Amino acid sequence: MMNEQLSLSLRLNDEAMLDNFVWGNNSLIQQQLERFLEHKGERFIYLWGASASGKSHLLQACCQPN
Repeated sequence: MMNEQLSLSLRLNDEAMLDNFVWGNNSLIQQQLERFLEHKGERFIYLWGASASGKSHLLQACCQPN
């Protein structure tokens, strides 16, 4: 039985920021993510969309330090 936690070699894209995401008509998602990051909204967010719709950009942007 292995009790060691393995780390993944992942790097955030430093250019993925909420400020440079093209929100278009998705202002509700923008508001909910901002509230989530301020710990004022939901504790969990499930976000889905078509391929190349910006899901990875938003995930990485939410992981950036303030």
